[in-house]
Amino acid sequence: MTEKDKLIQAFKFLDFKELENLLDDNKSYMEVSKNLFISTLKKELGCYSPVSSYNEVIVGICNHCNKGCNAYKFKGENMPSLNLYMEELNGKVTDIYLCNNLIVANPDEYEWSLQFRFYDDEKIDFKPTAEYSAILLKIQEAITDYNNLESDGVVKLHELVNWHNKYQYLISQLNLNDPFFSVQYKAYQQIDSIFYHINYLVRSYHNYPRAKDAMRDYHQLNSKHDGAIIIWLLTNQEIRITSFIDYSRKENGMISLETDTGLKIDCNNYITSIIFNEIYEKHYNDIMERYKPSKEDFEKSGGEISYSLESYLRFHSKFSELL
Repeated sequence: MTEKDKLIQAFKFLDFKELENLLDDNKSYMEVSKNLFISTLKKELGCYSPVSSYNEVIVGICNHCNKGCNAYKFKGENMPSLNLYMEELNGKVTDIYLCNNLIVANPDEYEWSLQFRFYDDEKIDFKPTAEYSAILLKIQEAITDYNNLESDGVVKLHELVNWHNKYQYLISQLNLNDPFFSVQYKAYQQIDSIFYHINYLVRSYHNYPRAKDAMRDYHQLNSKHDGAIIIWLLTNQEIRITSFIDYSRKENGMISLETDTGLKIDCNNYITSIIFNEIYEKHYNDIMERYKPSKEDFEKSGGEISYSLESYLRFHSKFSELL
């Protein structure tokens, strides 16, 4: 059995001990160390527990980085396939990559493949530049100031906003929280996570005057029937802020972020903005659920019904006078 055959068997049966033995300490795999490559693969597969092994190995053809060369699909049930290309020289496997464009006979349209990547500063040939080192100093300063915000375990929202404004330039410089950019370096992860988790509260702070007016209008609605609620939703959709973070809110206006630091923010003076977002989301989701097209409707339309309040109402010819 060749070295490649042994590796294929080890990947098929997810035998990480055997992979440790077979892979070379002095080589890189996907440009990172053997240990990082194996531990990352193990961690990613751990998301699909219980996973013990793949059922079959299918030989396919790489259609991108190593176009025309054989690559391997490790396929199992209720888990992503693992698509690998193994680079060889003189009968020895010198590198292993994820194959992101693997062509196989009889492809399964419902199948998905395991995807993961490494940061530039995790790669064994990474050499920090002067600019990279300077940015790390700025990041460390920002994180230190953030950690110093807490006094008796609580920080006022306006203090958090001041911190955010002070380091706003880092967001622009590093493209943090931008859905069209991936964080390039692992060293940026922590500051990216901080900005991500406080962004909702910072935007709610700036949104307070308009949210206060929206809540006044909400409490003055003559009825809470669909028509009145829809008018209110459409009128205030520009100030809606959707939260993608986990937080808990207490009656005294205290917000606890579900982060490693467990930061508690006193939002009492701006709590109307938070409540507006929560009430808006509740009514929006209720209306969207009530008027959503059926599966058959989507199929008949060719999937051209966009996910929006206006689109759903137009489809059902409801409240056309409001749109």
